[in-house]
Amino acid sequence: MSYQVEVAPDFVRPPQVIDETTPGAIPASGTMLEVGKVSTFNITHDVTNRKFRVIGNEDLIDAVKTGEAYAIQVECSIFESAFLKRLVSARGGGAGTIDKNFSMVWSHKINNSEKFELATMCRINSGSIDVTPDDVKVSYTIIADNISAPGADPTGAVTFMTPATTDPWTGLDSGANPFTHDGVTYDVPSFRCDIARNLALVRVNGKALIIGNPSTRREISGTVDIVRKDSVPRADVKAGSKVAGSYVLKSAVSTMSFTDMMLEQLNEGYSGDGSDAVIDSFGFSAKGVSVT
Repeated sequence: MSYQVEVAPDFVRPPQVIDETTPGAIPASGTMLEVGKVSTFNITHDVTNRKFRVIGNEDLIDAVKTGEAYAIQVECSIFESAFLKRLVSARGGGAGTIDKNFSMVWSHKINNSEKFELATMCRINSGSIDVTPDDVKVSYTIIADNISAPGADPTGAVTFMTPATTDPWTGLDSGANPFTHDGVTYDVPSFRCDIARNLALVRVNGKALIIGNPSTRREISGTVDIVRKDSVPRADVKAGSKVAGSYVLKSAVSTMSFTDMMLEQLNEGYSGDGSDAVIDSFGFSAKGVSVT
Protein backbone atom coordinates (compact mmCIF):
# COMPACT_ATOMS: atom_id res chain seq x y z
CA MET A 1 0.00 0.00 0.00
CA SER A 2 1.47 3.35 -1.09
CA TYR A 3 -0.36 5.65 1.34
CA GLN A 4 -0.83 6.05 5.09
CA VAL A 5 -4.32 5.13 6.33
CA GLU A 6 -5.76 7.88 8.52
CA VAL A 7 -7.12 7.09 11.99
CA ALA A 8 -8.55 9.26 14.78
CA PRO A 9 -5.17 9.81 16.52
CA ASP A 10 -4.01 11.52 13.30
CA PHE A 11 -5.98 14.60 14.32
CA VAL A 12 -3.32 17.25 14.97
CA ARG A 13 -5.27 20.34 16.02
CA PRO A 14 -8.69 19.71 17.55
CA PRO A 15 -11.65 21.92 16.57
CA GLN A 16 -11.26 25.50 17.80
CA VAL A 17 -13.21 28.67 17.12
CA ILE A 18 -12.99 32.45 16.86
CA ASP A 19 -15.69 35.11 16.38
CA GLU A 20 -15.94 36.49 12.86
CA THR A 21 -15.79 40.22 12.19
CA THR A 22 -17.20 39.73 8.69
CA PRO A 23 -19.63 36.80 8.46
CA GLY A 24 -18.13 34.08 6.31
CA ALA A 25 -14.47 35.07 6.79
CA ILE A 26 -11.95 34.18 9.47
CA PRO A 27 -10.71 37.39 11.16
CA ALA A 28 -7.25 38.80 10.57
CA SER A 29 -6.08 38.31 14.16
CA GLY A 30 -7.09 37.03 17.58
CA THR A 31 -6.80 33.86 19.65
CA MET A 32 -8.93 30.80 19.09
CA LEU A 33 -11.09 29.15 21.77
CA GLU A 34 -11.08 25.47 22.67
CA VAL A 35 -14.49 23.86 22.12
CA GLY A 36 -13.95 21.19 24.76
CA LYS A 37 -12.34 17.79 25.03
CA VAL A 38 -13.78 16.43 21.79
CA SER A 39 -14.63 12.73 21.67
CA THR A 40 -16.72 12.71 18.46
CA PHE A 41 -16.45 14.98 15.42
CA ASN A 42 -18.60 14.40 12.33
CA ILE A 43 -18.97 16.53 9.20
CA THR A 44 -21.75 16.38 6.62
CA HIS A 45 -21.21 17.82 3.14
CA ASP A 46 -24.40 18.00 1.05
CA VAL A 47 -24.71 19.12 -2.56
CA THR A 48 -28.31 20.05 -3.24
CA ASN A 49 -29.51 19.44 -6.75
CA ARG A 50 -32.54 19.65 -9.00
CA LYS A 51 -33.47 16.42 -10.74
CA PHE A 52 -35.27 16.71 -14.06
CA ARG A 53 -37.76 14.23 -15.48
CA VAL A 54 -39.80 14.47 -18.66
CA ILE A 55 -42.63 12.55 -20.16
CA GLY A 56 -41.60 9.78 -22.50
CA ASN A 57 -38.54 8.78 -20.46
CA GLU A 58 -38.45 6.51 -17.41
CA ASP A 59 -35.04 7.79 -16.30
CA LEU A 60 -33.78 11.16 -15.15
CA ILE A 61 -32.65 13.34 -17.99
CA ASP A 62 -30.43 15.52 -15.79
CA ALA A 63 -29.42 16.51 -12.26
CA VAL A 64 -28.14 20.06 -11.78
CA LYS A 65 -26.32 21.36 -8.72
CA THR A 66 -28.24 24.14 -6.98
CA GLY A 67 -26.35 24.66 -3.74
CA GLU A 68 -24.15 23.38 -0.94
CA ALA A 69 -24.95 22.66 2.72
CA TYR A 70 -22.61 21.90 5.61
CA ALA A 71 -23.24 20.59 9.13
CA ILE A 72 -20.84 19.64 11.93
CA GLN A 73 -21.67 17.43 14.92
CA VAL A 74 -19.44 17.73 17.97
CA GLU A 75 -19.57 15.76 21.21
CA CYS A 76 -17.24 16.76 24.00
CA SER A 77 -16.60 16.84 27.70
CA ILE A 78 -16.29 20.38 29.04
CA PHE A 79 -14.05 22.13 31.55
CA GLU A 80 -15.50 25.66 31.16
CA SER A 81 -18.68 27.24 29.80
CA ALA A 82 -17.25 29.72 27.26
CA PHE A 83 -18.26 27.80 24.13
CA LEU A 84 -21.43 26.45 25.78
CA LYS A 85 -22.74 30.03 25.99
CA ARG A 86 -23.00 30.10 22.19
CA LEU A 87 -25.70 27.46 22.52
CA VAL A 88 -27.41 28.62 25.70
CA SER A 89 -27.37 32.43 25.87
CA ALA A 90 -30.27 34.50 24.57
CA ARG A 91 -29.95 36.87 21.62
CA GLY A 92 -28.47 40.24 22.50
CA GLY A 93 -25.45 38.91 24.37
CA GLY A 94 -22.90 40.09 21.80
CA ALA A 95 -19.52 38.43 21.32
CA GLY A 96 -19.27 34.79 22.33
CA THR A 97 -23.02 34.17 21.98
CA ILE A 98 -25.51 33.25 19.26
CA ASP A 99 -25.26 36.86 18.01
CA LYS A 100 -21.90 36.23 16.35
CA ASN A 101 -20.93 33.85 13.60
CA PHE A 102 -17.67 32.05 14.24
CA SER A 103 -14.98 30.31 12.22
CA MET A 104 -13.89 26.80 13.18
CA VAL A 105 -10.49 25.34 12.27
CA TRP A 106 -9.08 21.84 12.69
CA SER A 107 -6.25 19.83 11.18
CA HIS A 108 -5.45 16.18 10.63
CA LYS A 109 -2.93 14.12 8.72
CA ILE A 110 -3.73 12.88 5.22
CA ASN A 111 -1.12 10.45 3.98
CA ASN A 112 1.10 11.58 6.87
CA SER A 113 0.90 15.28 5.91
CA GLU A 114 -0.95 17.80 8.10
CA LYS A 115 -3.92 19.38 6.33
CA PHE A 116 -6.18 22.13 7.67
CA GLU A 117 -9.90 22.66 7.19
CA LEU A 118 -11.83 25.88 7.80
CA ALA A 119 -15.57 26.17 8.41
CA THR A 120 -16.98 29.69 8.16
CA MET A 121 -20.21 31.49 9.08
CA CYS A 122 -20.79 28.90 11.81
CA ARG A 123 -23.63 28.98 14.31
CA ILE A 124 -24.95 26.33 16.69
CA ASN A 125 -28.35 25.11 15.57
CA SER A 126 -29.05 22.79 18.50
CA GLY A 127 -27.36 21.01 21.35
CA SER A 128 -27.73 19.12 24.59
CA ILE A 129 -26.09 18.99 28.00
CA ASP A 130 -26.05 15.58 29.69
CA VAL A 131 -24.91 15.23 33.30
CA THR A 132 -24.36 11.89 35.03
CA PRO A 133 -22.19 11.02 38.03
CA ASP A 134 -19.36 10.19 35.62
CA ASP A 135 -19.51 12.96 33.01
CA VAL A 136 -20.73 16.34 31.82
CA LYS A 137 -21.18 15.71 28.11
CA VAL A 138 -22.22 18.35 25.60
CA SER A 139 -23.33 17.75 22.01
CA TYR A 140 -23.60 20.44 19.34
CA THR A 141 -24.99 20.56 15.81
CA ILE A 142 -23.35 23.44 13.93
CA ILE A 143 -24.37 24.93 10.58
CA ALA A 144 -21.69 26.50 8.36
CA ASP A 145 -21.88 28.29 5.03
CA ASN A 146 -18.74 26.58 3.72
CA ILE A 147 -16.00 24.13 4.66
CA SER A 148 -12.73 24.37 2.77
CA ALA A 149 -11.00 21.43 1.17
CA PRO A 150 -8.07 20.09 3.22
CA GLY A 151 -5.06 22.28 2.57
CA ALA A 152 -2.66 24.86 3.97
CA ASP A 153 -3.08 26.66 7.30
CA PRO A 154 -5.78 29.33 6.69
CA THR A 155 -5.40 31.24 9.96
CA GLY A 156 -2.83 33.88 9.06
CA ALA A 157 -2.09 35.95 12.17
CA VAL A 158 -4.75 34.19 14.25
CA THR A 159 -3.20 32.33 17.19
CA PHE A 160 -4.11 28.70 17.80
CA MET A 161 -5.32 27.89 21.29
CA THR A 162 -3.21 25.88 23.71
CA PRO A 163 -5.23 22.86 24.87
CA ALA A 164 -6.27 23.26 28.51
CA THR A 165 -4.81 20.89 31.08
CA THR A 166 -7.83 21.41 33.38
CA ASP A 167 -9.73 18.27 34.30
CA PRO A 168 -13.03 17.85 32.43
CA TRP A 169 -16.08 18.25 34.64
CA THR A 170 -18.00 15.27 35.99
CA GLY A 171 -21.22 14.97 37.95
CA LEU A 172 -19.15 15.11 41.14
CA ASP A 173 -18.20 18.72 40.38
CA SER A 174 -21.77 19.92 40.80
CA GLY A 175 -21.71 19.38 44.55
CA ALA A 176 -24.59 18.08 46.66
CA ASN A 177 -28.20 18.81 45.70
CA PRO A 178 -27.30 20.41 42.33
CA PHE A 179 -30.88 20.78 41.11
CA THR A 180 -33.09 23.54 42.53
CA HIS A 181 -36.80 23.71 41.72
CA ASP A 182 -38.96 26.45 43.21
CA GLY A 183 -36.40 27.08 45.95
CA VAL A 184 -36.03 23.43 47.00
CA THR A 185 -32.84 21.48 46.29
CA TYR A 186 -32.76 17.86 45.19
CA ASP A 187 -30.28 15.05 44.61
CA VAL A 188 -30.30 13.87 40.99
CA PRO A 189 -28.57 10.93 39.27
CA SER A 190 -29.06 12.42 35.81
CA PHE A 191 -29.94 15.73 34.16
CA ARG A 192 -30.35 16.61 30.50
CA CYS A 193 -31.19 19.90 28.80
CA ASP A 194 -31.92 20.21 25.07
CA ILE A 195 -31.77 23.62 23.38
CA ALA A 196 -32.73 24.39 19.78
CA ARG A 197 -31.92 27.75 18.16
CA ASN A 198 -33.80 27.02 14.90
CA LEU A 199 -31.46 28.80 12.51
CA ALA A 200 -32.95 30.32 9.36
CA LEU A 201 -30.79 29.15 6.45
CA VAL A 202 -31.00 31.97 3.93
CA ARG A 203 -30.62 30.82 0.32
CA VAL A 204 -30.85 33.28 -2.58
CA ASN A 205 -30.75 33.03 -6.33
CA GLY A 206 -27.31 33.15 -7.91
CA LYS A 207 -25.37 31.81 -4.90
CA ALA A 208 -24.48 28.22 -4.06
CA LEU A 209 -23.85 29.00 -0.38
CA ILE A 210 -26.22 30.39 2.22
CA ILE A 211 -25.80 34.12 2.87
CA GLY A 212 -26.86 33.95 6.51
CA ASN A 213 -28.08 31.69 9.32
CA PRO A 214 -29.63 33.88 12.03
CA SER A 215 -31.28 32.27 15.03
CA THR A 216 -35.07 32.51 15.19
CA ARG A 217 -36.79 30.96 18.22
CA ARG A 218 -35.14 29.35 21.24
CA GLU A 219 -36.70 26.13 22.51
CA ILE A 220 -35.70 24.70 25.90
CA SER A 221 -36.63 21.27 27.20
CA GLY A 222 -35.10 18.41 29.10
CA THR A 223 -35.36 15.64 31.65
CA VAL A 224 -34.29 15.34 35.26
CA ASP A 225 -34.28 12.30 37.55
CA ILE A 226 -34.89 13.16 41.19
CA VAL A 227 -34.30 10.99 44.24
CA ARG A 228 -37.71 11.23 45.87
CA LYS A 229 -37.77 13.15 49.14
CA ASP A 230 -41.15 14.93 48.88
CA SER A 231 -44.17 15.24 46.61
CA VAL A 232 -43.70 18.90 45.65
CA PRO A 233 -42.42 18.27 42.08
CA ARG A 234 -45.25 15.81 41.50
CA ALA A 235 -47.78 18.40 42.63
CA ASP A 236 -46.17 20.97 40.32
CA VAL A 237 -46.68 18.66 37.33
CA LYS A 238 -50.38 18.39 38.12
CA ALA A 239 -50.74 22.14 38.71
CA GLY A 240 -48.68 23.17 35.67
CA SER A 241 -46.62 25.45 37.91
CA LYS A 242 -44.04 27.72 36.26
CA VAL A 243 -41.17 28.38 38.67
CA ALA A 244 -37.49 29.32 38.82
CA GLY A 245 -35.05 26.42 38.50
CA SER A 246 -31.33 25.86 38.27
CA TYR A 247 -28.72 23.17 37.81
CA VAL A 248 -25.12 23.48 39.01
CA LEU A 249 -22.62 22.22 36.44
CA LYS A 250 -19.52 23.19 38.41
CA SER A 251 -19.85 24.30 42.01
CA ALA A 252 -19.08 28.03 42.45
CA VAL A 253 -18.16 28.27 38.74
CA SER A 254 -21.01 27.43 36.36
CA THR A 255 -24.78 27.20 36.84
CA MET A 256 -27.65 26.91 34.38
CA SER A 257 -30.58 29.09 35.52
CA PHE A 258 -34.09 28.62 34.16
CA THR A 259 -37.03 31.02 34.13
CA ASP A 260 -40.62 29.73 34.12
CA MET A 261 -39.51 26.10 34.33
CA MET A 262 -42.48 23.76 34.04
CA LEU A 263 -42.35 20.09 34.97
CA GLU A 264 -44.56 18.63 32.25
CA GLN A 265 -44.32 14.88 32.74
CA LEU A 266 -43.64 12.39 35.52
CA ASN A 267 -42.63 8.77 35.02
CA GLU A 268 -42.50 6.56 38.10
CA GLY A 269 -42.21 2.81 38.49
CA TYR A 270 -41.80 0.11 41.08
CA SER A 271 -40.57 -3.48 40.91
CA GLY A 272 -40.77 -6.21 43.53
CA ASP A 273 -37.61 -7.72 42.05
CA GLY A 274 -35.67 -4.46 42.06
CA SER A 275 -33.17 -3.15 44.60
CA ASP A 276 -32.93 0.44 43.39
CA ALA A 277 -33.95 3.65 45.10
CA VAL A 278 -37.23 5.24 44.02
CA ILE A 279 -36.43 7.78 41.31
CA ASP A 280 -38.95 10.22 39.85
CA SER A 281 -38.21 11.07 36.21
CA PHE A 282 -39.53 14.41 35.04
CA GLY A 283 -39.71 16.07 31.66
CA PHE A 284 -39.52 19.85 31.66
CA SER A 285 -39.62 22.94 29.48
CA ALA A 286 -38.62 26.51 30.27
CA LYS A 287 -39.25 30.00 29.00
CA GLY A 288 -35.61 31.06 29.29
CA VAL A 289 -32.17 29.84 30.33
CA SER A 290 -28.74 31.29 30.99
CA VAL A 291 -25.39 29.84 32.03
CA THR A 292 -22.49 31.25 33.97
